[in-house]
Amino acid sequence: MRFWLLIAILFVFGCENIDGDLHDQVSFRVQESPRRLNPVGSIPVYNRKIDYSNIDAVTLAPPFQLGAEAANRGKKLYSIYCLVCHGKTGEADTKVADKLDVTPFDLTELTDSTDGEIFWKILASDSIMARYRNELTDKEAWEITAYVRKLQETK
Repeated sequence: MRFWLLIAILFVFGCENIDGDLHDQVSFRVQESPRRLNPVGSIPVYNRKIDYSNIDAVTLAPPFQLGAEAANRGKKLYSIYCLVCHGKTGEADTKVADKLDVTPFDLTELTDSTDGEIFWKILASDSIMARYRNELTDKEAWEITAYVRKLQETK
């Protein structure tokens, strides 16, 4: 009996986290976030500067010229985030789109939408389409908007 009591006592003391295993950092308190800067080019996941969910999308305007250079950068981002559902031409002619309950927008027909509305649909849309507010920066969303405009011109 004494043997098992000794084993139980040693087990309880063995479960004590004496060294803290990095739980008690001297570099910052529990209430603080770490004091290092994010890597250059990293995408913020929390605390976006602007919440676009309650903004009138029609009034949004790009902070830079949506020209050929922006469209070229947008093409790469489009191929990562949009191509699977909207297709190469933007006409939603993909196998994935065929399997969805609701067919994605034909982007070439959104000519009546303003640049701000397309930008808003990418970042803050309340439709069935996934929002990319945590994956894309504002600049990247504007670049995709520029590429969507280029797709509309080619049709």
